[in-house]
Amino acid sequence: MSVTSTAATSVTLVSSSTSFTAGGAALTLTATVAPVQQSVPLAFSTAAGTGGAGTLSTNSGTTDSTGKVTVTLSPSNTLGTGTASAKLALAAPVTSTVTITTSAGVPSTVAFTTNLAFSSSKFYNTTANAIPTFDTVKYATVPAGLGGVTASATDAFGNTITWSAAPKCTFLAFGGLFDTGASTSSASDNSTVVPADCTTTTATTDKGYFQSSAYGTSGYLQASISGKYLGTQYTVSGLTRNILTSVFDSAANTPTFTVTSPQKAGASITVTYALTTAQSGVKVQLLALNSTKPYNGFFVAGNGPPTKTNPANVTATTDSTGKATATFSLATNKSQSVTFKAQFTRLTNTAPYKFTIGPGSATAAIATIAGNVAQFVVKAAFDSPLTLTTTKVAPTGTLYVDVGVADQYGNIPTSCTTQPQIQITLNNGGLGTLSASTVFIPSGVCRTSSAGGFGPITWTFPSGTVVGSSAALTASGLYSGSTSMTVVSASPTLTVTLPKKAGDGNSYSSVSGVGFTGSAAPSAGLPPATALSKVFFSVDTGAQTLASGTTGWTFITTLTAGKHTVNIFVNDTLHNVSPATTYTVIVDTTAPTITFTTATGSKLTTGTVTATITDAQGTLNATLVTASYNSTSVAASSISVVGANNPGTSVTYTVTISGIPNGHWIVTLNAKDLAGNVAAATSISVTITLQTDKSFTNPVSTPPTSCTSLGYTGVCSSWTNNLPTTQTVNVWAVAYNSKNQVLFATFSQLTFTVGGSNTVFVALSSTLPSGTYTVQVFVITTTGVSVSPAGISATVTV
Repeated sequence: MSVTSTAATSVTLVSSSTSFTAGGAALTLTATVAPVQQSVPLAFSTAAGTGGAGTLSTNSGTTDSTGKVTVTLSPSNTLGTGTASAKLALAAPVTSTVTITTSAGVPSTVAFTTNLAFSSSKFYNTTANAIPTFDTVKYATVPAGLGGVTASATDAFGNTITWSAAPKCTFLAFGGLFDTGASTSSASDNSTVVPADCTTTTATTDKGYFQSSAYGTSGYLQASISGKYLGTQYTVSGLTRNILTSVFDSAANTPTFTVTSPQKAGASITVTYALTTAQSGVKVQLLALNSTKPYNGFFVAGNGPPTKTNPANVTATTDSTGKATATFSLATNKSQSVTFKAQFTRLTNTAPYKFTIGPGSATAAIATIAGNVAQFVVKAAFDSPLTLTTTKVAPTGTLYVDVGVADQYGNIPTSCTTQPQIQITLNNGGLGTLSASTVFIPSGVCRTSSAGGFGPITWTFPSGTVVGSSAALTASGLYSGSTSMTVVSASPTLTVTLPKKAGDGNSYSSVSGVGFTGSAAPSAGLPPATALSKVFFSVDTGAQTLASGTTGWTFITTLTAGKHTVNIFVNDTLHNVSPATTYTVIVDTTAPTITFTTATGSKLTTGTVTATITDAQGTLNATLVTASYNSTSVAASSISVVGANNPGTSVTYTVTISGIPNGHWIVTLNAKDLAGNVAAATSISVTITLQTDKSFTNPVSTPPTSCTSLGYTGVCSSWTNNLPTTQTVNVWAVAYNSKNQVLFATFSQLTFTVGGSNTVFVALSSTLPSGTYTVQVFVITTTGVSVSPAGISATVTV
């Protein structure tokens, strides 16, 4: 039924209840219009008050015959009030509203609502941080006292429970303890002892909770609340989120290092890094940085030695006193020194949640000093201050010798005040002449050359000293020690970098301008101050020419085609001349030439063709002779090159290409010489028909020919029987015209004798028209096996 006008003038909205428990069943709303009228449209809506707005089953409806519309309302689960309304659409709309009050539902959990609080007597978090839901990890910067932490029981929707009377409240500590005063602690705080701490709405600790002081410990609080709500007894509990103990030290703190001493070569020292605030469990990475390079010290059980770009390092965990300790093995050279730094990881409350503290300032450089005296150190040098030490000397040279006391690594102490005088016997093994063989180190000094020591000791090598001879100069007495000495030539040395030599020891060039580069050095047996004066060269019997440079030198010489000898020399400022460094250079500007000895168009019964290669300078690179048939490469093992290189002289080489299969082929041959000149590729056309039956030798050298016998025209050919017995065969002749049509075929049965030549004559039919024919000859055994390849033919004119 429909209406065209609305008689109703008012509407009244009634709820099945105006009270709602969070999580409860939906309510029923009934709207009635007056006067009663059917099919009147009504609109429904909800709004939030102190709580939330509810949800309607529908937002509109029309009245029934009693003037009513019924809808369902699901009130908000948020604590407080909300409203629902029904509106009658008139010129001046009429609305009716009801208020629904939501109360907390069944107690479900415990929520923590306060921040970290300050405690002056314990470590604390310098920044207050709200504690959100328990499943989120919290990184605390330092152990934090949670004085007065407040928790509330809530329903499943987060609404605070208001208990009928003060409940019982208990807090439990995990990964930390409650401060019970008088330097005691407890894992629990039963707040019912102080009733004021447990009210109808909140539970508050009356003791401070403190995190464990051990780095990385994860702790949390659990609160349990037990009481009556809406006449029913409930017990609920909840957890804070995890609170991880980080390091106490901040970036502003300056932890300290201590290093044991003395620092003798190779000794193990203890490196200790102490946190400013004592804390256990902190993983500290100790770093060793070399002040001198290289450095061969290292952390025991760590890594090392330090390099130019990476320090040595080891990870150590702090003990209860806040100290991280490691063992470091010092360098074995007393001239080396090292510094130490440290760094560790700090956990934070904000992303990325971790950052590195340090490395801060380094320790002072810790230099290795000489250890206990254990040996003699013997040195020979070109100069009396013994700074230019050497193990090589040239004839006519004079060296200065020093003997000192040293530790096991060869470090000579900087002071020997307690050292008594030591007698020393020197033995040079008969090489050269020593100015003294019995010497001493006076008391209180470390070396024979020290101030107040024995004085200069010389070692001379006369001009006749044999180059290549060597000996050890030994020192014996309370300790022992030695140095080696080798006599080397006084001549400077010269090295050629370019051009490179080939495997035969020669150098090859495809251009006339040949460049040489290399290096030179004075003899290692002369004092380092010796310099080079010039590098020069000659070509064949020509004059000497200066190169550019000495220690690094270069020159370019223009050579004619052929073989040349280049000699290179170097002089030093003492007029020593090096032996000639000789290079044989072949200048070859002409590419090899190729000639096939197998005629193009040949019909062959073996897969072999032959050719010659001529190289004007006799420098063919046999490994780079290549062949192909119809672009298919021939294996190197199937190419034979006969002929020996003779650089500077024209050489003709014989080339055999084998392994070519049956077929019609374009065979191509190419070559390259050692100078890099590439020949022009040369090709021929051949037809290969391989003989598969070896019982006969086909007439290759004397192929079938046109001939006459007894007035008949035909084909003559010769065959060799390779078997040890006679053979009976069928000899066929097939004649083709110019159109490759078969016009005649005949055969005769013949007996071929062993060895020698078996001559065959096959006559053509006299009925053939006059003309020229191609006649192919076949030999077939009585078992049907063909012993002659296709293509052996003769041209016959009838």
